[in-house]
Amino acid sequence: MFVKTPEACKRAENQASSGWTPSYFPISFDIGTIPTMEGLTWIVIRWVINAGALLLVSRVVEGIRVESFIVALAAALILGIVNAIIRPVLLILTLPINLITLGLFTFIINAALLLLVASVVEGFIIEGFASALIAALILWVVSLITSLFFHRDR
Repeated sequence: MFVKTPEACKRAENQASSGWTPSYFPISFDIGTIPTMEGLTWIVIRWVINAGALLLVSRVVEGIRVESFIVALAAALILGIVNAIIRPVLLILTLPINLITLGLFTFIINAALLLLVASVVEGFIIEGFASALIAALILWVVSLITSLFFHRDR
C-alpha cells in the first residue's frame, strides 16, 4: 500500500509534468512530517526492528543470548503474538497493583512475558529475572523511539 497525501499527489503531478518520473515507496518522506506506513509494511518493519532490538539487548545485557538473527526474528514474532494476546489479560488482572505502582508493574509483566518467550524459542536464552527486567526496559525504549520516528496510518 502507498501513502497518498494531497501534497504528495500535487508534487508528483508537478514532477511528472517536468519530465521527472517519481518512484513510489510504502513510506512517505514529506518534509516536516513524520514518515507514515500502512498495513503489512508497518508490521514487517516493526518486527525487524524488534528483532534487531533483541540482538542489541543480547549484546548489552549479560545473561541474555540470541544465537542468530533468525532466532531473533522468531523470538520477536512470538513476543508480538504474546503481547497481543496474553499481555492485555495480564494488565487487566493486575490493574490494582499497576495503579498503586503508577504503571511500573507493567515492566514486571513485560519481563515475565520475555521469560515465557525465552522458554518457547530455542536459541533465545534469558538467565534470570533481573536480565529479563533490564531487557524489558531496553525494549520499551526501542519501542518508544520507533513510535516517535514512525507513525502508523490508521
